[in-house]
Amino acid sequence: MKAASHVSLYMVHEGFDERTYRDDIALARTQEELPLGRTVKRVIIKRKFSRKAQLQVAGWGLFDEARYLERSKLQWLQQSFKPEQACSTYALAPGMMCVENDIHKRPSLGDSGCGLIANFVQQIGLVSFRHSGLKHIVIYMNVSYYYGWIQRGARQLICTKV
Repeated sequence: MKAASHVSLYMVHEGFDERTYRDDIALARTQEELPLGRTVKRVIIKRKFSRKAQLQVAGWGLFDEARYLERSKLQWLQQSFKPEQACSTYALAPGMMCVENDIHKRPSLGDSGCGLIANFVQQIGLVSFRHSGLKHIVIYMNVSYYYGWIQRGARQLICTKV
């Protein structure tokens, strides 16, 4: 079974700002259903999540940014929340949250859009960008913040004839 599928329709958040990355979230509809199995799993999306959860992120981004070397297989990392008051120093827009990482164990170039997963089942974030001066600080879009938009958008994408 192939794991890749073509996107037939997509929707970018109407408030997305390329300069500030505000509302950096989109939905896609694939031409075929994705084959669920050992390597493709469903995730739960809820209106809330626990900041005490174990966090993981997986992606295909570069493993060596200096030499621009790509990964040949999916990589994953443990992540940890930065205290909420510490994130406030970064002037984040509503819907953004920050996660602190080891400087050598963090999402890389090419990982944008990858899911931040809590306790291996709940998607709580999407990699948006790394803080410009602090490469170990990763900014995520808070999926729970966008719960209503995701619901409305998914309904619209599903009901639209292609």
